[in-house]
Amino acid sequence: MKRVVSREEYVNFINGVDISELIRRCSLALYDAYDYRGKIAFIIGNNNKGKIALSLASLIKDSCQCDIFINGNYSNEYLEQFDKRNIFFANGKNDFSGYDLLIDGLIDSNFTGLNQYIDDSIIINMNDSNKNIISVGINSGLNPNTGIGKNIIKSILTVSFVRFRYGHFLNMAKDYIKKVVNYSLNYEFDSNSYLLELNDFSKVIKDRENFSNKYDYGLVSIIGGCSDYNGSVKLCNMASAALRSGVGVSRLCVPRSIGNAILPCVLESIVYGMQSMDGKMLYNEIDLNNAIEKSDCLVIGMGWGKSEEYPKILEFLFNHYLGPIVLDADGINTLSEMDLSIIRSFKGNLILTPHLGEFSRLIKKDTITILGNPVKYARDFAKDNNCILLLKGSTTIITDGDVVYLVDRGCSGMATAGSGDVLTGILGGLLAYNECNLNVVGASAYINGIAGEEAEKEVGAVSMMASDTVNHIPMAIKKIRRAIEKYNK
Repeated sequence: MKRVVSREEYVNFINGVDISELIRRCSLALYDAYDYRGKIAFIIGNNNKGKIALSLASLIKDSCQCDIFINGNYSNEYLEQFDKRNIFFANGKNDFSGYDLLIDGLIDSNFTGLNQYIDDSIIINMNDSNKNIISVGINSGLNPNTGIGKNIIKSILTVSFVRFRYGHFLNMAKDYIKKVVNYSLNYEFDSNSYLLELNDFSKVIKDRENFSNKYDYGLVSIIGGCSDYNGSVKLCNMASAALRSGVGVSRLCVPRSIGNAILPCVLESIVYGMQSMDGKMLYNEIDLNNAIEKSDCLVIGMGWGKSEEYPKILEFLFNHYLGPIVLDADGINTLSEMDLSIIRSFKGNLILTPHLGEFSRLIKKDTITILGNPVKYARDFAKDNNCILLLKGSTTIITDGDVVYLVDRGCSGMATAGSGDVLTGILGGLLAYNECNLNVVGASAYINGIAGEEAEKEVGAVSMMASDTVNHIPMAIKKIRRAIEKYNK
């Protein structure tokens, strides 16, 4: 895993180091990151990011033609090394057609803040040139905390220094950063946030003994469904995802009225019919005790819809079950209308898996506010409510209120109905035969992301369905196992 920091943590670090030495090290790392050739345009701002770019230009000017495009007034010793005929004013009309590469040294959000003035037409012009662009630090226009922006440089390579920032991965980052690398520059800098990697799950995905049976690998009970939704396919995808993830037994607990719709769709899972009315589950302690019986993990809420019975069901389960509970979808929506003290007093392990809209309803804040600092809101909620929060997105945020894991695996083809249910199924499957901890939750998001990537390779982003991701879970687990084996050699 690799450390990731907020902009605030990074600025605090910057305040304690020699900036001239930092810029020198950054420029040398930038030099090592790419094979620079031909005619290169350096588009820079009057800031430290621009100084790093200029320092790189001074290193390669004897082997490459380096033209400098300056936004605003600029005074720097590196400029003295360049012929005035190679220095231009940066604007939205610069002609980059004759260049082999553009260097983005415009907005220095890592060092001096997010509010530097820049004419957006410069960024638009750079992107419209269709030239390869390398961004220094983080792409101009991209918020280093949120990964959101309006006009953002689109790079083939982004070279980060000291530590990755959240904005390298969150939200819009994947659409604008083709590849990001980080150079630590031999600076010591601790944080409690990490980007997970393939070889981080050796304690989750382990070898199996021949002398074992299905109950050695746990039983997950999936409680959800109603007749208002076409929930049978969703629930079957979840059950399949759990089984593909290694759980020994998957039990679907659904309203009796939709049991007949579920049965033809599942072969390996158990279906248990719960007392229902008008297609929705009723509060019935006998049924709930049967759902709990022998369960190593409960997954609750998918395709539930809305009912006055559900708060009573959740309260019963929180008071009578001591194993891990995964609450998803309408389970989270139900919880958002309850007193959250019910989860703070829960004696088992609770994992909430909301998408942005569900999280907004849960914490009573609008989505724009959350997107302004998603890691902080996720961390604060988990800490205040004694749970693990998995906030779904293009990059998944996972936290227990102290440590934060980021999972940047996945693809655009996963923006389809049921993808979140597959993730929850994987999570329930893993928790049924593993100790509940942050690494297991991270493994579920990682498996889901790789499975989605492999599915997209086969069927394409446009045609992908959630079941395609389920079908590629075995390939994802194999890929992780190979990485673990290679790392341990």
